[in-house]
Amino acid sequence: MNLLAPKTISEGIICLRPIEAGDANLIFALRTCDEVIAYTGINKMQDMSEATTFIHRRIENMNAREAYFYVVELASEKKAIGTLCLWQIDKEKASAHIGYELLPEFQGRGYMHSACRALLSHSFDYLGFLAIWAEIHRNNTASIRLVEKLGFALDSREGSFDLYVLKLSRMAGV
Repeated sequence: MNLLAPKTISEGIICLRPIEAGDANLIFALRTCDEVIAYTGINKMQDMSEATTFIHRRIENMNAREAYFYVVELASEKKAIGTLCLWQIDKEKASAHIGYELLPEFQGRGYMHSACRALLSHSFDYLGFLAIWAEIHRNNTASIRLVEKLGFALDSREGSFDLYVLKLSRMAGV
């Protein structure tokens, strides 16, 4: 595994760039939207200072190579529409979990599919991950469909949390 510094990843109409301090408005919009946080178990942010603190922590995580946190942009407009991350990195197993958020007005258009494909390819080919995991609430059918289209397969279902755990291995491809 080769945990290199985060870099910008471009894939067609989508650009993934490492999160930065100026992204507080996006984070606040995502983390105060009931539709976005419905299945995540995270608390709704109350003010912009929480978004700023969140970003600083994600930058610290990236600098320590404990996570990769990207802003998803429409490349032609440089418009931020969501986030995508690799977290819970296990260096010994060369694995991580994937997480994503997308503003509601951009959902259902294939943007997150393109963004995830780009990040997964980068993760396997450039960073050397062997497996990527997704934990998704069983009622979040759109998210389950997304990862299944990407090649993830059901690994288990955590009954107490109503989570499906899906896995994509390097050999499965993206």
